[in-house]
Amino acid sequence: AMRPDPENEVPADMKPSAGTRCAEGSPQGSSARASIQNKPSPGRFTDAIRRGFAVFPLPPRSKKPDAAWEHYRDNPVTLEQAAELDKTDKNVAVITGTPSGIFVLDLDGRDAEQIARDKGWLIPTLTVQTGRGKHLYFKLPGFKIGNKAGIAEHVDIRGEGGYVVGAGSVHPDGHLYEVIGDVEPA
Repeated sequence: AMRPDPENEVPADMKPSAGTRCAEGSPQGSSARASIQNKPSPGRFTDAIRRGFAVFPLPPRSKKPDAAWEHYRDNPVTLEQAAELDKTDKNVAVITGTPSGIFVLDLDGRDAEQIARDKGWLIPTLTVQTGRGKHLYFKLPGFKIGNKAGIAEHVDIRGEGGYVVGAGSVHPDGHLYEVIGDVEPA
C-alpha cells in the first residue's frame, strides 16, 4: 500500500478528536452512487458562488477545461455571469486554494473512503458525491496546501493551483455531482 507523504497529510488539527465518529448512515458513511442525469442542476454556478467559491465553466459532461483556466484564479466568474452560465449545459469547476479558501480531498471509490475513515478524515464537512467517489471540502488551515495525486491509495488532494468539478455538474459517465453533506467546510 502507498504511504502518504507526511508533508501533504491532512494536519492533525483538521482531524476529529479521539472517539469522534461519523454516524452510520450519515452522508460521510454512505457509499451510494450519484444519480444519473442528462442535464446539470440549475443554479449550480450561483450556488457555488454563494458558498464563497471561485468558479469557472467546463464543457458539458467534462472534467477538463476546453482552454487555459488559470486566468480565472484572479478573475473568477461573477454572480451575473454565473446566472447566465446556469442557463447552459456547462459544468462548474470550483477553484481550490486561496481563491475559494478551501482544499478538497478527492476519494475515488470505496477503498479510498475506507482509508479516509481509518485516518479520521471523514468528519462532518461539505461533501459532494462524484461519479466514482466523494469530494470532501475543508477550509484552508492557514498554510499552503498544494495538489498531490496519491496521498493515499485512490486519494488525491486539490489545493493551491487546482480545481474540482462542482456540485450540480454531470460526470462524463452521466452521474450527477450531488451535495450529500450540506454543511460548511470543516
